[in-house]
Amino acid sequence: MKALKVTVRRGTKGEHQRMYPARYNPEEVDREGMGVLGYSQSIEIGEASGFCLIALDDALADEYAKDVDMEIIPVADADALLDAWNTEKGQSTTKRDADVLAEITARITIAMAEKQGVVVPQADKDALDPAKPAAGVTGRKRLADITAFTPKR
Repeated sequence: MKALKVTVRRGTKGEHQRMYPARYNPEEVDREGMGVLGYSQSIEIGEASGFCLIALDDALADEYAKDVDMEIIPVADADALLDAWNTEKGQSTTKRDADVLAEITARITIAMAEKQGVVVPQADKDALDPAKPAAGVTGRKRLADITAFTPKR
């Protein structure tokens, strides 16, 4: 599996809102790959062009990359772009809304319990810390951690 950075331009009158390179086939991207992983903020806020990231199996990615508007990029670069785009949009890179609400509730509950003298186990506190790998809060799955992106030897 490889990540591709695809140039997307804003459509003009009579065209779709987003115009993709000629070789880009949205059904094929969804069926044969992982679909669109994310869009740059520029295309979402109405600028003339921007980018999206897609992931395809190696052979199809190599075929798509023959188009000058589609470039295979290292997985680490794809992860960095996805994080940067989420940050630009004010989106969390670690949690979804339901998780955030549950975390807020848990933090308030722990704070209230401690205020009343209840001893809260460290493991419960650690479960709210994304830096603790065995805890309950995890970050977005990194593309580099997906087996399909592991280089073939």
